[in-house]
Formats: sequence, structure tokens, C-alpha cells
Amino acid sequence: MKICKWAFQQDAVVDRGSTWLLKLMQLLSIPFSPNEIRIDRPGGGGNTIPLADGCKKRVGFISAYIPSETDFNPPTKELEETVIRYRGKRTPIIIGCDANSHHVAWGSTNTNKKGELLIEFIASNNLEIMNIGNVNTFVTKSRQEVLDITLATEDIFHYVKEWRVDQDDSFSDHRRIIFHIDCIVEKALFRNARKTDWGKFASIVSKHSSNRFCYSNLEELEEGARELERVLSDAYNIACPLREIMPGKGKPWWSKELNKIRKKARRALRVALKKDNDDSWRAYREIRTEFRNKCRKEDRNGWHSYCDGITDYSGAARLMRVLAKDRTCKLGSITIDNELVYDPKRVLCEMMRTHFPGCQEISKEKVRCSNTFVDWSTAVNIMTEEQLEWSINSFAPYKSAGPDGILPKMLQTAYKYISNSLLALFRASLASGHLPLNWCKVKAIFIPKPAKGTYQEAKSFRCISLSSFILDFYFILKPWKR
Repeated sequence: MKICKWAFQQDAVVDRGSTWLLKLMQLLSIPFSPNEIRIDRPGGGGNTIPLADGCKKRVGFISAYIPSETDFNPPTKELEETVIRYRGKRTPIIIGCDANSHHVAWGSTNTNKKGELLIEFIASNNLEIMNIGNVNTFVTKSRQEVLDITLATEDIFHYVKEWRVDQDDSFSDHRRIIFHIDCIVEKALFRNARKTDWGKFASIVSKHSSNRFCYSNLEELEEGARELERVLSDAYNIACPLREIMPGKGKPWWSKELNKIRKKARRALRVALKKDNDDSWRAYREIRTEFRNKCRKEDRNGWHSYCDGITDYSGAARLMRVLAKDRTCKLGSITIDNELVYDPKRVLCEMMRTHFPGCQEISKEKVRCSNTFVDWSTAVNIMTEEQLEWSINSFAPYKSAGPDGILPKMLQTAYKYISNSLLALFRASLASGHLPLNWCKVKAIFIPKPAKGTYQEAKSFRCISLSSFILDFYFILKPWKR
């Protein structure tokens, strides 16, 4: 069993919204794969975590900030509404809160009015305080206090283990809070098409490819299309085995010099806390400022160096796609008839109705396959081997595959072994006027349009479609261009 480690640093959260977990992963370099936990759009219902007892639960991770003004009565309206929404769905929640309130229940030196109001809110919502001990979470020269608390509902708090305050310098007034969630971390596996053994792939296809040259009815045509897809997929799975996603190497601009300055700053903080005089705190602030400035400079220089190294169009286009990606605009909930809808099925139906007017849901059982005579004489004159080879080689080898997972590189590598079967399939499809069901599957992806005021409307997204490359080859043949 593996333990998934979570670290929480209150001051690292900029927007103080429910996407704090994503920002923490980027800022703290927590070592885990993106596939272990799915980050949803706020309001989407939480993140799916495989817990240690084998069950999977959707857990809501919430970051909260309570203003420090003495006349403000906690909790905030946003925190109260969020807790009520998750509790209404019976979704476990874990809250990291910069409370700015004092209460002995979470280790403060005293209790004030704000702390009493906050403890009433905690008790009325059956929340558990995860703080252990009274180690200060907020540390400055003039003040040291426990202001940051971690809360959890009763159905998730017993999975939270080893809660503690990290006393190493976080280079902020707030210290990091670290705790473990007792969960099973599954290995994230993927296939890297560029590391495929294409020689092995071609050898496997040559042994299992079909030599059929004629299809007399639609049932045989459907079976032939499925067989071709199966041969290519099985060969690819063997020649390109699953690989584990390895954790990143950290920040490329990090250096030994920065590591020394960081150690020096942490040492200065320990001295300042021990001596507690003006000179020691002044020395610590100077070293901390030096470290921050050095980090900004190295980060900026590393970014400039990376950009200067991009010399081709594809690299620049890839960088632009990464910079333009906004995770806060991910499709999650949309407005239907002035009502905000979270149900995935209703959201999908509305997106399909908006972007594909008149579309209908059909099942495979409604597709009838009756015997059809194939006029091969006409099909042979239209579909030739030269045109087929031209269409297959017209695509870049590693373009994104459709729902069938077949890449252009797979067809290009196996062409001499499957050309006869593929040509026979195309001719039979053309003569019969029937497209095999496997070729008709399309993967629709909704991408947010830039600079929209809201992304809770169906028209704030545009749709791109990924279809089978076999179908693409079929339709780009030269006769269709005339």
C-alpha cells in the first residue's frame, strides 16, 4: 500500500478558490502522477480518490480565507454556501482555512469572539478539527500564533494521517501544513507512440493480416472493418507496451547556489526564533529577500533561455497551446433555461443540441445490415492502389488518433501488409454506399473560446472532432476532389 502525501500552504493560494489543490501541486512540486487524482471544475463535485480500504470517494478540497478585521464575523458567506452544497450531496470535504481567529480548540493561546463564532459553525456542520498540538502556524517578529486550521467531515477525517506543521522556512508569514491521506496510489500508465518498436509492429501485422479481397454483403464488410482494427490495435499494444509516468525533475532553473541560500535562510530563521532580537530578525529578512530575488531572477532567465531555444514552428505552436490553456474554463456546469446544471448527462445533451442541431441518439440495434450486391467494376475504377497510398502518406505520422486509437504511422508502417484488405474495404464501402460502424465513431471535444465573460453557457465553447483516420483516408482520395 502506498500513501499519497498532501501538503497545504495557505499563503500559496492566490485566488482562494476551490482550485487550490492544483496550484499547490505546481508550487510545492508534490510527487504524484496527474492520473492519480482528477481535478474538477469548482462545483463539479470534488476529486475522486481511491482510499486505503478499497472504496473510491469523491472528496471536496476547499481553501478558505477569513478576513482579519476584528468586526468581521466568521464564517464567510462563500465558505458557508460551499459547505452546505457539499454536505447536501453527502460529499466528504477537507478544508484548509486561514482563520484569523483564536480558539484553544485548535491550539491558540486564547479565545476571541471570532473563534467562538467559528467553533459554532464547525460544530453545527459536524466538522472535525484536524490540528494536533499548538505549534504556531503564523510566525513574525512581533507575533506568533495558531491561525491556520484544517477541517474535515466525519466520513473522511479518519483517513487523514500525520497532521503536522512544517517548521522549515516557507519564506512566508504562514508555515506549511502537511498531512497524509491514507489512499492507494495506482501507477499512471501510458503508451508513448514515438517509442514504438515499429519493426516488431510490422512483423506482427504481417502474420495476422487478412488476405480477403471481396465482401459480398454488409455483415462481411462490418466484420472486415472490425478485424482490421483488431489486428492493428493488438500489434500496437504489443510493440508499444505501457510505461509508467515518472515524476518530473523539478524546476530546471534550480541550482546549488539557490539551495545554499535556502539553507542559510532556514538557519537564520531558527536563530531569530531562538534569540528573538532585532538584529537576528533583520538578518533573516535580508537573507529571505535575497533568496526571493535570486529565485525570480533565475526563473526569468530560465524562461528566456527556453524561449530562445525554440527555433521551429511546431515548438512555438506547442508553447502557445500550453500558454493558452486555462483550467478554470473547463466544461463542468452550464446554464439551461436560467438554471445552473451540474448533471453530466444533461450538460452533454445541451452541448450536443447546441453544437449539433437536430442530432439524435441511436443505438447499434437500430442499424440494419441486409445483403447488398457489390458492383466491383465501378469501385475498382475509382479506388486505386496509387490513390490509397497517396492518401495514407498525406498525414503526419503522429497526429492525434480517433476513438479507435489508430495512428497514421500504424497504417503507413503496415501498408504493404494491409493494402489489399484496406483497398477491398474501401471498394466495398463505396459500391454499397455503407460505412462500417467502427469508422463512424467520432470523439467530440469541447474547447473554451477565448475571452468569454462566462463559461457556463454552451456557446462559450467550440467543438473539435476526432474521427478514425481510416475514414479520413477514405474521404481525401483524389476522386472526391474533382
